[in-house]
Amino acid sequence: MKTVLRMLGIGVIALLLTACGGGGSGAGSKSGSTTSTVTTTTTTTTYYGIFQGSTVVGVHYKAVLGNQVKEGETDSQGRFEYISNGTTISPVIFSVGGVTLGTLTPKVTTGSYSMNVFDLVNAADVDAQAKAINLQRFLSSISSSSNSEVISVSSATRTALAAESVKLNELAANDFSTKATALINTLVMSNALPAGTSLVAESTVTAHMQDSKTQIDAARVGTLELTTGADSVQADGKTRVLVQVKATTSDNNPLVGGLVHVETTLGSFGSEADLCSSSTTPTRKMDLMTDANGKAFLLLTPGCASAGTATITATLGGRIVTSQVKFTTTTVQDNTTRHTGVFQGYSLVGVHYKSQLNGVILEGETNSEGKFQYLSEGTIVAPVTFSIGGVVLGTIIPPLASGYYYVTVHDLVN
Repeated sequence: MKTVLRMLGIGVIALLLTACGGGGSGAGSKSGSTTSTVTTTTTTTTYYGIFQGSTVVGVHYKAVLGNQVKEGETDSQGRFEYISNGTTISPVIFSVGGVTLGTLTPKVTTGSYSMNVFDLVNAADVDAQAKAINLQRFLSSISSSSNSEVISVSSATRTALAAESVKLNELAANDFSTKATALINTLVMSNALPAGTSLVAESTVTAHMQDSKTQIDAARVGTLELTTGADSVQADGKTRVLVQVKATTSDNNPLVGGLVHVETTLGSFGSEADLCSSSTTPTRKMDLMTDANGKAFLLLTPGCASAGTATITATLGGRIVTSQVKFTTTTVQDNTTRHTGVFQGYSLVGVHYKSQLNGVILEGETNSEGKFQYLSEGTIVAPVTFSIGGVVLGTIIPPLASGYYYVTVHDLVN
């Protein structure tokens, strides 16, 4: 089948507001105009944040809100400044010379806001955790401090990297290693770092930064929920059970970028697991990051012809929740519900979609109206992945609703 992907461009409308004034003229009259100026004063307040996961010193930050700017380097306590006008909080960009580490928008205007490298990556990326770890590796590599609890970036390092232009938080694993090594070599050649300096290994930074992330999440988390797509599934070694974690903040907003640790006593996590294969080693522990909706999900595969009950545990910021799924050797009834979605705003025809829930798979190509199908069971809705050949366009999790679910390509990039 020939795949057709046709996108219409997005029109950008600029609204121009023009104010005009004029006077009349006639015999014995004078023309003229009067201009009045109204000055509006907006009050802003400066707040402090703290860059943790080892205290990070000497990283440049810049916060802009309207015509207000706060910028400088994180101080000896890892502190930086940001601004709020009461309704809007300024985003903060972190960088080392021309190397952008990432941008975050603090969520609080009371006390100080603690953050670490996990907050500088897109939580919706499937490799968000790996990208965060890579940022920590880079910062640890360029640190001039001998104290493992402190990362200190010198002015010489910032100067030596001033001509660079790269967003380090967006690089995939292979690209990161190549670029980070090149940046370190530049610093060595400019004498900002001693000869022999190399990229720090992942194992060196992981435990420490995850401990820091747990402390940060503990201060943010309000509620934590764990649900599974089914209470009972057939133990055929291949059926997939959707496991979903949902976290909110203390003010009942989605907790974005929370680090969730999930474990199971039976079965294996991962969409490609086949526990009837003797070469398969079960994966029973995984770390995930919550997305823009405060959710994280993964698939659990039961054992092969082995009955039992899997106890699943999710931990975030010190909060612990559990759920259970029974693995049975008897056939389990299909209780899933089919739904239809439609792409709007663009014509997406012939794009492959796949929705999978508790051993049931719906897949095909979007039709001439851009329609696709997806599954739900109870309150769980299966994610839908769209692709063209081997290129994944993105994944969405539709809401549980009656009627058609309308999406655009913007939903695929979160």
